[in-house]
Amino acid sequence: MPTPYIKNCWFCAKSKVVARLLRLNFLRKFLARKPATFHIHKRWQQAELTQMERRTIIIFGFLFCLIGIFIAPLFYENTQYGEIFFLLILYPLPALILAILNGYLLWFTELKTQNLILKIGIGLIPILIMILLAFGKESPIQFIATFGIIGIGITNLIWITKLINKKPVANTV
Repeated sequence: MPTPYIKNCWFCAKSKVVARLLRLNFLRKFLARKPATFHIHKRWQQAELTQMERRTIIIFGFLFCLIGIFIAPLFYENTQYGEIFFLLILYPLPALILAILNGYLLWFTELKTQNLILKIGIGLIPILIMILLAFGKESPIQFIATFGIIGIGITNLIWITKLINKKPVANTV
């Protein structure tokens, strides 16, 4: 089944032939433009691409935060292995919230910002905020910041390397 764009192109092609036969110059110039559905189709494809990337960022962030819950107690002195499993029951919800907030921040940054250096700077802001929170007194916020540095830090570094290695796409409009 042909897509609406192909149907529209077929209609444009037939219209161009009729306009040429009737020697209607103004109609040929008007029909030479790309239809609006082409641009809408391209935008839709870009939106699908970024949605998948956002979902991937959130999943990576959550999984790395869960790994961070295992690693973060090693920075404290009196942590036993039984407490680590208790922490795995207690802290997945804050890990998921951190991952979702980070995923939407990176997605919004990639969508609205064109400058690569600015994108990298905005990607490092959550890590810097969590580093500041980790230097407080011992509290649940400090622990969340500690495993957030590990999980969100690794996720953002992966995102930054993908940004740097991404080749610019040529505009074929």
